[in-house]
Amino acid sequence: MAEATTVTLITGPNRGIGHGILATILARPNNTVIAAVRDPRSDVSKALNELPKGEGSSLILTNIDQSVPTDAAEAVQSLDSLGVSRIDTVVANAAIADSAAMVAATSLMMFADTWTSSLGSATLVEYMKGPWFCYGVTKTAVNYMVRRIHVENDWLTAIALQPGWVQTDMGNLAAKTIGMEAAPMKLEDSVAGCVKVIDAASREKYAGQWVDSEEKLVPW
Repeated sequence: MAEATTVTLITGPNRGIGHGILATILARPNNTVIAAVRDPRSDVSKALNELPKGEGSSLILTNIDQSVPTDAAEAVQSLDSLGVSRIDTVVANAAIADSAAMVAATSLMMFADTWTSSLGSATLVEYMKGPWFCYGVTKTAVNYMVRRIHVENDWLTAIALQPGWVQTDMGNLAAKTIGMEAAPMKLEDSVAGCVKVIDAASREKYAGQWVDSEEKLVPW
């Protein structure tokens, strides 16, 4: 791997926002994109290899199931054996919203399943009036986690990136549960905005903040 190459790891890259960000970065020159998926052998994961690649760019599939505590450490060892000695950017995008229930109807198992998957990403649910207790709590935790990472690690840039209520499978499903036809934001608009924020982020700009895909700071 050439030193000039930028290395980006993306969780949840098989569909939706994660897929869009992966495709955008992979199409640029001199980028190594690591797709962290639950099953690298699945047809959906393998199809990522067919995405257009910029000159000098490559894709690596690695196994990270966020419900398996050892997966992340094993993935690092596997990447090291492939010559990946650093990761410049981590896009913690993976999330689920399978548990549609009010607080009183939410079991510990429902909460745990959502927690292990969703704690890696940040999605605003301010305008969602439906039964998304588990999902909303994990988003709040993400914001605090990002802020703590920022405070405790002055060598990196951590931001809570709010992609919008996007027309993905999950976003549209949530919209339909409250009588809407679809989520309000187009996928391509969200992806373009998210990538723009990621490109611009530094310790001096956006670090430790909650920012949306239109480059606006969101008040805590």
